[in-house]
Amino acid sequence: MKANKSIATLGTAEALLFYAVGLWAFAGTRVTAQVFYSLQDTTIRCLIKNLFEMF
Repeated sequence: MKANKSIATLGTAEALLFYAVGLWAFAGTRVTAQVFYSLQDTTIRCLIKNLFEMF
């Protein structure tokens, strides 16, 4: 039974690692979207969104 718990723990840790890697891009996209929509400049917003999605 202990082996199953350690496998589950490792799987959870791996999932959180990959979640943390992509979190900065998601947050950056949300912030830039709000800024450029408030400035009514959607063209530059789309360019920056595409830049975030490349990484």
